[in-house]
Amino acid sequence: MKKLLILLACLSLCLPAATAEEWRTIPDVLRFSYTLGYREPLGYLTYLRRCYPQTALPHVNKEIAFLVDHLAGRETLLPGKCQEQGYLDVTCRISRSGDSVMSFLVLGSKVEDRVQTGVAFENRVYDMQTGRPVSLSALFPEESDAWALLAREVKTQLSAYYPQLEADAEALDALCERESLQNAAFSLTPVQLEMHYLADTLYPGKCTVMHVRIPYRTLRPYMTEYALRQTDNTGTSWPPSPMTTALCATPATGSWMPCFPTAPTPPSSSWAAACWATRIFSAGSRMQAFP
Repeated sequence: MKKLLILLACLSLCLPAATAEEWRTIPDVLRFSYTLGYREPLGYLTYLRRCYPQTALPHVNKEIAFLVDHLAGRETLLPGKCQEQGYLDVTCRISRSGDSVMSFLVLGSKVEDRVQTGVAFENRVYDMQTGRPVSLSALFPEESDAWALLAREVKTQLSAYYPQLEADAEALDALCERESLQNAAFSLTPVQLEMHYLADTLYPGKCTVMHVRIPYRTLRPYMTEYALRQTDNTGTSWPPSPMTTALCATPATGSWMPCFPTAPTPPSSSWAAACWATRIFSAGSRMQAFP
């Protein structure tokens, strides 16, 4: 144990240290919190759980709350009779990028007897400085080659999502058309553009949300000035939301490392370690239920 502690101490000395000037603080417009609702009974052994984000803009809070309630009331997501337990979870994954962009992915997940049997989502992206929605057309000019790149990535990644199955070719071609790409659901994360699709659009019977992920470094040559500014997260330490993990950029090296909330309760490294371990093992234990 003593040798291990000495080794860890030596390794810590080798890690690059970032000065206060190298790190950017999170802008006030990008700060948020969650209000978690109580478990609401729907019937025998069936429940509804939902959460509402609170941001700096009241009209954004109102819009996202409407989407949460909309998914919570969708009949196709309400669980039926269950032998063990059924529930509808409506959560909101928030991603932040740049000076003022915040992405909201509102997810509704129906689980019956530990198997996910229904899923739906709504998506919004806002510039929290102006309060206006952000579209993919604001990130890439009309004549940009980015649209061809996006179409290529969508076709490549979605067709490989289930290697042993063949995607619906006609539906996949439709998703790669310019108009479909311009209206696609997306999020700006600290490191990449994510585009979101329901799996049963291409793979009947599959019940999950598929994500097409494209690193910013691949897209930067085609971006507008606005997009370049809003995808530059150098030196920003993003703590994760309760619904996601996150990465922090190290300005000196350009490398990435896991980050945890800046003010956890209780504020301890053991909490952070438990949080990270819980994410890993909870994901592993749910792989069979959420293919």
